[in-house]
Amino acid sequence: MLLHFIIDSPTGERFNHSFYATELDSHLNALNFFVATGYQIRSASLTDPEGRQTDLPLEAFDGMPVDDAIRELQLEYEQVLNPY
Repeated sequence: MLLHFIIDSPTGERFNHSFYATELDSHLNALNFFVATGYQIRSASLTDPEGRQTDLPLEAFDGMPVDDAIRELQLEYEQVLNPY
């Protein structure tokens, strides 16, 4: 997936970035890193391999890593889908 985002630095400079990663949590962690270091996200979207674009909800990025939350959610889904 390709992440495209626009951020404002703590000093007011605007940056336009894109990067590719195969895992969703890599993209989410990158955006949270910028928030944690004082940047403000102006827009963020993901483009999947088929070219579909999804705008991300900016209010979801609070500066905290998402790794543990995603792992917990994955375990819960696995337990529901395979209870034995």
